[in-house]
Amino acid sequence: MNKNTSHLFSLDLYAGNWRWWFALIAYIFSIILLLFGINHHISMWLMLLLPILLLWLLTRQSPNKKINTQTIMQDVGLAWGNSFKTIIYTLLAVIVFTGLVYLFEQQDKNAEEASKMVMQSLGFGKHYGKDLMLLLSIGIFAPLNEELLFRGLIFRSLFNSLFKQKRILNNTSIQTKKWFAFVLAMLVSVFLFASAHGGGGQDVQMMMLMLMGVLACWLYAVTGALIAPIMFHSINNAIALWQSKVAGHMAFSQGIISLDLVILLLPLLTLCIVMVMRWLVSLLSNKLFNL
Repeated sequence: MNKNTSHLFSLDLYAGNWRWWFALIAYIFSIILLLFGINHHISMWLMLLLPILLLWLLTRQSPNKKINTQTIMQDVGLAWGNSFKTIIYTLLAVIVFTGLVYLFEQQDKNAEEASKMVMQSLGFGKHYGKDLMLLLSIGIFAPLNEELLFRGLIFRSLFNSLFKQKRILNNTSIQTKKWFAFVLAMLVSVFLFASAHGGGGQDVQMMMLMLMGVLACWLYAVTGALIAPIMFHSINNAIALWQSKVAGHMAFSQGIISLDLVILLLPLLTLCIVMVMRWLVSLLSNKLFNL
């Protein structure tokens, strides 16, 4: 199966020993963090353990598999893929989504008001330290955590396992099976992603949240690199923060570093953290497998 190419799907998505229940473990993991009421920022740091959890799950499934650092990065989703293609497709998704959000809010004033309500409900302007942590959470940790969960584990594990399932659409073409696996995995991922953002005025924006989830799944499928949906998510959140700041929907406390500057740096900081995560996974791989 891996020898069949497609204009949409990256071969990297068929690497690894994925199982459908990885998605269930990931979702339960996130719910436990919320149910136990762990401090919001601490829980976001803990969610970054997902790549390590994934590495352990994948290698446990195939202890005798001949592996190297490159295959491990592909399995975990932290491979770069074709860097030029990844950059172009990510920027294209940002432009398309930003344009559609603008059109949607122009047509539906309730959606524009909902965006304003969401930003005002965050509580900016009370304390500099809190404002800084909110910006880091929205622009860095939320994109990382949500893409690791909804795309890196839920979408990827369902997509991969459905494609390899011999009892599903076994008599159809490989392309048909790929599309079936993609659509079903995408629908589950998008539904859970949009549902996780309900409340706080975001119910009105459900259509845009679902579109964002669809674009994120498409980016992952076409590039094979989780960095694409992560950066798409981070850039989009940074744009939303900047637009709200310019529109006067929120005000920042004053401190050592201008928080306006922090907004502009959020995607770059996100990229830096992804590189650190790649290094940690590579380091752990070397320790476990003496690569």
